[in-house]
Amino acid sequence: MAFSISALNIALTSFVIWRTFKILDYLQTKISTKLLLFIVLPILAFADFMASWLSSIIWLGPQGQIDTVLPMGSLALPLVQTPLRYASRIVGFYGLASFLWAFVYLSLNKKIRRYAYLPVVFLCILSFVGWVSYRAKNGSTIKVKIINESLQAQLPSIDASGIDLVVFPEYGLDKTDNTNLNKRIIRTNNTQQKTYFIGSAQLFDSSYVGHINNMLMGNTVDGFVDNQYKYRLIPGGEDLSYVLNTFLRIIGQKGTINYFNYAHGVISGQSQLHPFVIDASLRVGAAVCSSIIAPQDYRLLASKGATLFTNSASLGIFKGSPVFSWQQKNLARFMAVANNRFFLQAANDATIYALDNNGNSIAELKIMGYKDVIVQTNDLKTLYTYIGEWMAWLGGLILLAGLFYKKFKTLVLSSWLSYTKRCNSLRRKICH
Repeated sequence: MAFSISALNIALTSFVIWRTFKILDYLQTKISTKLLLFIVLPILAFADFMASWLSSIIWLGPQGQIDTVLPMGSLALPLVQTPLRYASRIVGFYGLASFLWAFVYLSLNKKIRRYAYLPVVFLCILSFVGWVSYRAKNGSTIKVKIINESLQAQLPSIDASGIDLVVFPEYGLDKTDNTNLNKRIIRTNNTQQKTYFIGSAQLFDSSYVGHINNMLMGNTVDGFVDNQYKYRLIPGGEDLSYVLNTFLRIIGQKGTINYFNYAHGVISGQSQLHPFVIDASLRVGAAVCSSIIAPQDYRLLASKGATLFTNSASLGIFKGSPVFSWQQKNLARFMAVANNRFFLQAANDATIYALDNNGNSIAELKIMGYKDVIVQTNDLKTLYTYIGEWMAWLGGLILLAGLFYKKFKTLVLSSWLSYTKRCNSLRRKICH
């Protein structure tokens, strides 16, 4: 499954980028080389965004969000494994990809190949600036326990002594309330040493088909204290797309639709996520599973004050796919670096890990168990956290302006020619 989705994304990305290269070739004949070099990066950033967006829009269903993306074919993914990833704090995800796309385009274009080094040099400079500008961390140090287990086999009750935060996998708190919380984590009456925990559970109700993924926060003294509903769904995995729904209805498979909605359908929350606030320093930007493919979700959490990122996932469906694992971890690495936050991943049936704010792996566990790590909170916001994917939006505006300019120019020219033709016709009539 992971390979099929990745292959589709790569194919669609290749097509979109190829068409964008053709647009740039056309622009090369109309504008100066200097202007082309100025606009090539934002245009390619917009193309990378469009490829990611189009990859997800075909999976859009009734519970889906129109801004969901599937950036599995983006060149930002290999770049975040290099020191060049620090530029993402300035240019964002699609902006980062645009530098490599620009290098490819310029290298393939014989007329301007001599300028292919420029995106590389510019990216190196931005990476250095991004690293130097956000080296400092201004939060507190906390101890975290990250859980790795399975939907079929959970760990014994967690002893959280000396731990500040426990991160459970997705659905790790199913069928758990304050009366039986001890089965998941050992409770205490010591208010001075309470441990907080984060996870999720399924909510079922006869008023709707499917379930709600309820994100939960609590502590070992008071039990559950806060919750919010999962906002971002897995395209095609938790919400049946309009395309597939229509196809199944055409071939008379309404029963398949009903089964999917009952067994796999998730009802999305109505509003974006907000940080779980534990104290002045620890504000957890927690999400479950599919937000890992949506860079904007964690950026919004950071902009709302999150000082630490967590993700609780259930990834058994991917059966340990190395392709998906590589993509998923690099997306998490981007979230960590671009927003300057530590990132913690708990999971069912997959590798758990912890990344520091520079994207370095500080802990990892591939088998069932838990990992204790020391992390640091941080509330220093990057340029990306403040303004997001500005390069992609700039590229879209440039293309839109060019399109309207061309139409305006054509309209003015045709109007002028028509006016001149009428004047000449009138002149001939007067002369005769």
